[in-house]
Amino acid sequence: MESLIDNRKTNTFPLVLAQVVKWWSMLQGPRFTGERAMLRRSKSPNEVAIQGNYFTLLESVLELEEAEIFRGAITSRLPLIAGVLAHVEQDTPGCPVAKAMGMKKQGSDRPVMSDLRFRRLLRTEDGSELYIMMIRIIRMLGNKADVKDLVQSLYFWNDQTRKSWASQYYLQKDIY
Repeated sequence: MESLIDNRKTNTFPLVLAQVVKWWSMLQGPRFTGERAMLRRSKSPNEVAIQGNYFTLLESVLELEEAEIFRGAITSRLPLIAGVLAHVEQDTPGCPVAKAMGMKKQGSDRPVMSDLRFRRLLRTEDGSELYIMMIRIIRMLGNKADVKDLVQSLYFWNDQTRKSWASQYYLQKDIY
C-alpha cells in the first residue's frame, strides 16, 4: 500500500475518526440493515467504493475543511475501513484488536488467532489482501472490535502500526 502522511499528530485525524465512528454507529441502526448487508457482501475495497452508503461516509469526511490536504490518503483507505467496519457489530472500547487476537481462547492456552496467521497478517501490504484478512479476524473475534483502534490501525497500516500490534498481541500491552 502507498505510504501516507502520518497525520495522527494533527487535528485532522481525530476529526476523520469521529466522522467514521458516527457513520458506523448510524450503520448499526435497524433502518440500515440492507446497506450494511451490501457492504458485507463486498469482496474488495473497490467493491465497497461503489456502494451508495460508502459515499455517505466519504462525503461527511471530505466536508471537513482540514481533510482536503489528505484527500488522496483518505479516499484510498476509507473503502477498506468502511468494508471491514460493516462486519463489526459491537464496539469493545479499551480492548485493541491486536490484543484481542492474542488473548487466550476460553478453556485453552492458545490465542484467538494463531501466531502463524498473525505473522502473515503483519506482512500484508496489499489493501485487498488486508481487507479479506481483517474480515476473517473480525469474525474470529465474534464480530466485536474496538472501533476507534480498528479505524486508526487500518488508516495508518504501516511499520509503526505493525510494531504496536506485535507488542499488543505478544505482550498484551502497547509498548510503542
